[in-house]
Amino acid sequence: MNKARAALTLMTLTACSLATVHTTASAAPQDCVTTTLRTGVETVGTIATKSSSSTCHGLDLTYAHHSGREHWDEYAGMYETASGWKFGASGYVLVGNGQYPVGQYVLVPDLAPGTRFGVASQDGVDTVDITH
Repeated sequence: MNKARAALTLMTLTACSLATVHTTASAAPQDCVTTTLRTGVETVGTIATKSSSSTCHGLDLTYAHHSGREHWDEYAGMYETASGWKFGASGYVLVGNGQYPVGQYVLVPDLAPGTRFGVASQDGVDTVDITH
């Protein structure tokens, strides 16, 4: 009887441990998310939503393509608040066409998960990748 009870207790503890490990693993944050956007001219362009499970804290510009005569433009992150759209603390940042690592061009340093955002440009509608 004691051997049966010990075996049952061990099986129960093992099952609980496996269930706990599984729950913890599924709740783990994902890597940064990248979203391709079209900029607005001095206003928000395409609107996206900050990932709620990303490990990134802000909005990083990781790709830019300005198809105008110059191959650069100035970009500013924008985010929605209860009182309307706001520019990120970094303001406009001059960026040439190309790909960039996370952290090189941070348009909004910290943004709460679930917040809607977009990107403004100074000169025309461009394509950008925002990693968030």
